[in-house]
Amino acid sequence: MASKTSLTDKIKRMKVDGVANDLHEALDLITYTDPHGSNWPHLTCSIDVHKRRIDPALSVSMADLLREQGLPIDQPAFLEGSWEATPLW
Repeated sequence: MASKTSLTDKIKRMKVDGVANDLHEALDLITYTDPHGSNWPHLTCSIDVHKRRIDPALSVSMADLLREQGLPIDQPAFLEGSWEATPLW
């Protein structure tokens, strides 16, 4: 069953097909943001693929999937003055 917990776990492990399935099952999950305003692209970009021994190409595939689902890659989670905490900062 798709949930924030399962989606978070799959993103952390870069399980692109699993994330696609979860988002297909529960479209409302796509708009989730944490209390700081971070969304799924923020989580994706925060994963240290080298430390987790994950193929870096999977992070690109994950970002592409999330972008295809309508999530912007430049939406800031929060602002500090004129600085924006985008997924890629």
